[in-house]
Formats: sequence, structure tokens, C-alpha cells
Amino acid sequence: MKLLFVLILSFFTSQSFCLSDVFKSDLKSKFEITHLDRTITFFEEDGIVKAKMHVELRVKSLSVVNLDFQHVVFLDSYSRIENSKKNKKKYKPSVSDFEQDGIFYNDLKVAQFIAKADNMEEVVIKYDKIFENYKMLDLVYFHDFGNPVLHSEVSIIVPHWLDLTIKEFNFENYEIKKDVFEEKKVNEYYFGIYDLEMPKKFGSAPSRGKVFPHLMFILNSANHSDVEQKLMPSLAELYSWYASLVSFVDNDKSVLKSYLDNIVNESDSDIDKVKSIYYWVQDNIKYIAFEYGIMGFKPESCQNVIGQKYGDCKGMSNLMKQMLIMTGFDARLCWLGTNDVAYDYDTPTVYADNHMICMVNLNGERIFLDGTQKYTGLNSFNQGIQGRQVLIEDGDSFILDKIPSFDAEHNKFVNKIDLKIEGDMFVGNGNSLITGNQVSEYLNVMNSQNDFESEELLGYYLTYDPKNVICEVAVDSDSFSRDDDIKFDYGIKLKNRITNIGNELYLNPEIRHDFSDFIIEDDRTVDYEFSGKKVITFNTNVVIPDGFSVSYMPEKISYDSSTASFDLSFEKNENIVFYNKTITIKSNILPVDEFEDWNSFMNQLTDFYNDQIIFTK
Repeated sequence: MKLLFVLILSFFTSQSFCLSDVFKSDLKSKFEITHLDRTITFFEEDGIVKAKMHVELRVKSLSVVNLDFQHVVFLDSYSRIENSKKNKKKYKPSVSDFEQDGIFYNDLKVAQFIAKADNMEEVVIKYDKIFENYKMLDLVYFHDFGNPVLHSEVSIIVPHWLDLTIKEFNFENYEIKKDVFEEKKVNEYYFGIYDLEMPKKFGSAPSRGKVFPHLMFILNSANHSDVEQKLMPSLAELYSWYASLVSFVDNDKSVLKSYLDNIVNESDSDIDKVKSIYYWVQDNIKYIAFEYGIMGFKPESCQNVIGQKYGDCKGMSNLMKQMLIMTGFDARLCWLGTNDVAYDYDTPTVYADNHMICMVNLNGERIFLDGTQKYTGLNSFNQGIQGRQVLIEDGDSFILDKIPSFDAEHNKFVNKIDLKIEGDMFVGNGNSLITGNQVSEYLNVMNSQNDFESEELLGYYLTYDPKNVICEVAVDSDSFSRDDDIKFDYGIKLKNRITNIGNELYLNPEIRHDFSDFIIEDDRTVDYEFSGKKVITFNTNVVIPDGFSVSYMPEKISYDSSTASFDLSFEKNENIVFYNKTITIKSNILPVDEFEDWNSFMNQLTDFYNDQIIFTK
């Protein structure tokens, strides 16, 4: 039996990608981009500041045969493509709705260029991408994430009437040439780099915004005819725009009454009413991520979300807000960027956030509610939002706060197991304590695989080895609550852990080989991101059979760094061997400079797991 639990979090900007970046980024490139040139200009139209990005892409095939090169540009209701050409001839790319997993992403469109390429002659693709809304101007990366780039350059032509801030990110490890050319009516800012390899895809890696060099553009103000127009110089202007989008949502709260009558009818206290609404949305509204175009910022109406029984983070948050307001609470929408986002609200840009939650004021306390996180208790938060800045609506103003953050001790999985030898098996009893974020992790596992008995799932969760583990649970898992620590007792049998060769017994009481063979690739150049901070503890006691003594126990091993600590040891006391294992993930990030030490210890850890106690008659 193999169980696969996958959490996918996708975040695309509206920038131009090669198709291989989205769907085939783990494959070796068949093409080489000789030039990737972008020129950005600004203009006013009917008093509105707009932008144009001229793109020129020169491509050669790395194969002797002709291949189809595909280039994809994402568009929303505020952007379009003009003047598109392929090899000097007019070319109209095919434009369609963006679809993923059967879901159409509202106003997001995909423009696709297809061209035959060979290794004898370059294919040249040119087009202009027009941004009707300057707030949605793309981030500009120097890499193409599906192909190597021999020469990548960006030119920004800034008229004197525009106050523009160009922000540089992740330049430190790259030799990027920079120049400024001052002219009578404009200033030109030039950035260029040569010989960019195609970035290798690594699992559990920081987002590209945290790793690869790119540019961001903040339009502060425009001044035509001595009349200054504020654009996006501060967070106040960004919030004002967000609030205006929310104000356009046509909520019909009357459809919520019949639902609310059932949801809160058995709730006596205010806190119970908040929980009832929060958990109902988690359990009954399917989360589907819409993070694209203008719908990345404008919530769906509450009646649509509850009617179709699915929504994105914004729709789910808006539904909770309207339900809470109808129940008499002060509820607000909140914008924030998850840990995937490389920026915070010190940078007033739409790229500073990719998520929305709800906040309710209760007895002077701000309680944050993320409806997208199933089985998450009221005072627990997914690791992806802990410690992140949050922008809270407050009428014409706003409140800037932070989501609470927890250390590893908040998220514990503690096990105490007593084992004895019966024939060729370990037989015994155990008890487990699960706290914090690991409660929602456990409940997700236990509720997501309906084809398996709870004992099978518990065996998997405890040991990752259900074929060799039999568990008998002493409590009905349906009684567990997302609000409380989970505690349960169980009987356990472990097969294939004992080898009897006459006068000697070779035993391995390791229940779960956490981090076994967890080796970081030698060529990995980016940090490793763990799913969250946590503490894992197994205290296992093995009774020494009558007539036997301990002739060998593995030596203690340990590891301690800013990221993690490991302590594993065997001890003997009278007729008991005590096996103690404690693993603490202190930080979400394992930095590159710790890889060597980490790998060295992982080899020790694997050897330790494979070692055995020896009982001699």
C-alpha cells in the first residue's frame, strides 16, 4: 500500500514564460535562447498612466531536427498583445482561457506562440505587451526558466514626467551590467547579463522571487502640466485600490440566513459561534486557487461561493466575513503574502501578497481565520503564513499587523512505546501526543483516505511501514477535534524487526526511520525548505527476554545546528533497553552552507537506523 499526500501551492505572476517553465521545467532543454530582450516604456492615455513591454526573443534549436518552440504569455483583462511577429512576418498567437485541473481561471488568458526551430537559423519572435493598469506591470526576470539564455537584457525608458523606482532583487551572485543614459526627455536604465544557464529544478526550494535576479517597478507619481498624480508611492495607495475592488463585490447576504441558522444554532458563546462558522467553511467549501489577473485581488461574492461550494482564498474569506457580520461580529478582510512571497508591505506592490484571510475582533483580540486550511484550529496557523505581515481593512484606512508565529515546541509528535519479544515479532502498547500544526496534518491524513481502515492509516502515520505494522487503536479517531491536542493509546505489533540465529537475537526497535537517506543533492545551489517547524520524539522501551543479556548497542549520535537537532541513543537499565529519539526542526530553511554538515550526519543517521541491538543467550 502506498499513500501519497501532496500539497501544491502555485504562484504565477502575469509575466511571459516559456511553456517548458510551467509544465516541463524538470526536462532538459532542447533550445537555446540567444537573445532575450525587453524594452519597457510608459505613456499616458486619457490621463491614465500605462506601460508597454516590447519583447524580442531569438531562439535556436539544439537538435539537428526541426522542433516546435513554444512561448507562452499570460494576459489578464488589463493587458493585451500587439504587433506580434515571427521571423519578420505578422503572426497572431493563439489566445485561450487558462485552464488547470479542469478549472478556468476567470480573466486569465494564455497567448501561445509556436515556431519551428533548427540549429542552423534563429527564430525571431517579437511582440508588445500593453499594460492598461500600471499596477499589474510584470516582474522582469533575466532567466528563461525552460532554456539557457546567452544574452538577456532589459531597458527601461522613463520619461521625465514619471517618478519611477526600479527595485533590484537577488543581484548579488550575478555579474549584471548596469548603465544609465540621460537624455533630454527621458532617462534610459539598462541591465544586461550573459550566459545564463537554465535553472535546475529542485524540490522544496524557495520561490523564484527569493532566488533569481529580477526587477520590480514602483510607479510613484506622474506630473504632466505641473499637475501631480499619485500612483503607488505608499501602502496607503495600494490599500485604497484593494478596498475599491472589494467595494465592487455585490454580496447578497440574504442567501446566507438559512445556512447560518443551522451552523450556529447549537453555539452558546461568541467564541463557539466563530468556530462554527470558521470550521463550516473549511469543511464545506472546496478550496481552488485563483491567483491570476484582477481576480487575484477581487473576491467572489458570498452567494456565488456558497452556491457553487468552492472558492479561492478571497471568496472563502469574503464568505466568512459576511457570515460573521450577519451573526453580529466585527469581521474584516486581510491581505498577506505567504512565505513563498519574497516581499512584504514595505514594498507597495501587488506582488507583496498572494493570499487573503479573514479577521474577527472578539473581546479586544484579533482572531485570524484562514478557510483554505482544512482541520486547522482557531488558534493555529499554517506554517506558510506564520509571522507574515497582514494588511487588515479598516474603512478608509488600514491596519498593519503580523500573523502569530510558533516555534518547534508548538508542533509536537510524542510517542511512548513499550515492547516485548513474542516469537519473531515485537508486541506491545503505545501512546501518542500530537499538538499544534501536526494536529491538522494528522486529521488531513486520517480523513483523506476513505479506502483504508483507521488502523492502517495509523500504522502508516506512526511508522511509514503499514505492511509490517499492525495497530489496534483504543479510541475512535472521529472523536478527535482540531481545537485540542490529540491523545490516543494503541496496541502495536512490529514484524520483520527480529532475527534469531540461535544464541543471538538481532533486533531493530526503530519505529519510524525519520529522515533516513535524506541527502541533499551535490549540485543543489538553493536552500532547502522544510514543510514546518516540529518536534518528533519516540521513547521506546524493549524488555530483555529471560536468559538473554545485551552484548551490543549502537553508540549515541547527535547533531545540532541553527536549523535542526537530532539526538538518538540506547541505554540499558536492569532488564530494559531504552531507545530515545528526538528530532527538532527549528527553522523552515536549511541553508546551502549547512548542506555538507547535514549530509555527513544523514549518513551517520542511516547507518544508525540500519544497526541493531544484539541480545546474547
